[in-house]
Amino acid sequence: MFGNIVRYILPCFAASFLLAPPLAAQVLQFKDLQGPLYHIVNQQSLKCIDMQSNRAVGVSAVQWACNGAETQQFRLVSKDNDQYLIVSNLSGMPLIMESGLPSIIQKLGMTPDSSNQWLLVPSGAADGTFHIVSARFSTYCMQIYSGATNNGVLVIANAGCSTDSSNQRFYIVAE
Repeated sequence: MFGNIVRYILPCFAASFLLAPPLAAQVLQFKDLQGPLYHIVNQQSLKCIDMQSNRAVGVSAVQWACNGAETQQFRLVSKDNDQYLIVSNLSGMPLIMESGLPSIIQKLGMTPDSSNQWLLVPSGAADGTFHIVSARFSTYCMQIYSGATNNGVLVIANAGCSTDSSNQRFYIVAE
């Protein structure tokens, strides 16, 4: 399924029309969203962000070998100012980064601030990867903890995005 990953990379110029349409602000549940599904694949490990087969609030995201499972499927819901909710297809909950918590977790519903909104910023590398940047904490980039490549490693957000850090660069892969 992911043997030739480059063929599936969402090109930067196509992102604006392939992403899901804006969601009304008053909607608090996301499980019944329509639109394309994506896998978020780390450039360094070539592993997918995974929600560990768990629908519970507060579950940490990890990287896992890409296998096409619902635990690795996400919808990108367009918000204001080029910001997106990254919503787990498994739970219908958006990924969130809160201050004081280094790991990316899933949380039920929307918060009144931008803690569950992300910017998809081209990394500047020639491989079509993106930095996934917290809209609330704009210096924080999603990354794989310690640059590890094994299964089960936490997905975190840390200060500073670098084109040279492949553990901070992600392919957005349409299913």
